[in-house]
Amino acid sequence: MKKIFTFVMVLVLMLALGTAALASTTRDRAYERATGNSDSNRDRDDDDNNRVVVGTQHNVQQIIRQWTEAANSAGTATTTTTPAAPAAPAATTPAAPQQETPITWADADEITGMVSEARTGNGAFIQTSSSARYGLRAASWRPLDGANMRFEHDSTNANGGTDVRLVVDRPQQVTGDLLVSGWISGANADWVRAHFDRFFSNTVRVVHLDQTGEFGQTVRVAARLNLEGMNVDNLVFYSFNREANTMRIITEPNHRVIDGFLWFYTDVGGAIVISNGTLVRS
Repeated sequence: MKKIFTFVMVLVLMLALGTAALASTTRDRAYERATGNSDSNRDRDDDDNNRVVVGTQHNVQQIIRQWTEAANSAGTATTTTTPAAPAAPAATTPAAPQQETPITWADADEITGMVSEARTGNGAFIQTSSSARYGLRAASWRPLDGANMRFEHDSTNANGGTDVRLVVDRPQQVTGDLLVSGWISGANADWVRAHFDRFFSNTVRVVHLDQTGEFGQTVRVAARLNLEGMNVDNLVFYSFNREANTMRIITEPNHRVIDGFLWFYTDVGGAIVISNGTLVRS
C-alpha cells in the first residue's frame, strides 16, 4: 500500500514539472512570434532599453547644465559693478517731436548799449529777458569781452514772472552762438518728466534748457521749482540727452535754494532732471 502511494506522488510531481516547462516554452515561442527575437536578442533589448534610459537622463542633465551656463553668462554680461549713472530708460516708443518756437536773437548793438550803460566794478552785469526762446550770436558776446561783467537772462512765464534765470559769469569765453533760455514747463519739460515718472520711482523735477550740448563753461541756473516732498539735501542732478536716450550725473551742481529758486551749476544744456535721491527703477 505504501509503495502504491509513493508511486502516485512521484507521478503527480512529474506531471506538474512537465506542465511548467510546457508553459515556459509556450511563452517564449509566443514572444518570438510576436517580436521575431530570440532569448539572446531579448537580453540585448533589455541592455539597449537600459542604455536609452541612461541616455535620456544624460540629456536632461546636459540641458540643465546648458541652461545654468547660459544664465550665468547672461548675468555676467548685464552686470555693471560701479555704473557712473543708472541706464537711461529704454524708449519703447519714438521720442515725442520737439515743439519748438522760433528763436529770438539778441541785437549786437543793443548788447553794446547795455554794456555802456551798465555800472562798472565788481558785481557788474547786464540782463535780458524774454518769454520766447532766446540766444546771442557769437558777435553779440564781443561787447562783453573787456567789460568785466557777467551776463544774465530771465525766461519769463505768461504772467511776466521769472521761471528760469541763466547766468554766464565769463561771457568773454563764449566763442559761438548760445541759447540762454530755459523752462520748467511746456512740451519739452513735461515730456521728460512724464518719461522719467514712467520708468523710475523717484520724485523728479525737470528744467529744460534750450541750449543743446555744452555751454563751453560752467553756467549758473536758477529755477522756480516746487520742491515739496523732496529732500533738498539729497537731490541728484542728471543731464538727459533726449535724442540719444542717454544721461549722466552732474557731479558738482553745488545746489542751494534762495528766495524760492533752486540754484545749481551745469556745463551742458538740454533736459536737467533733478531727482529726490539716486534714480531707482520702478
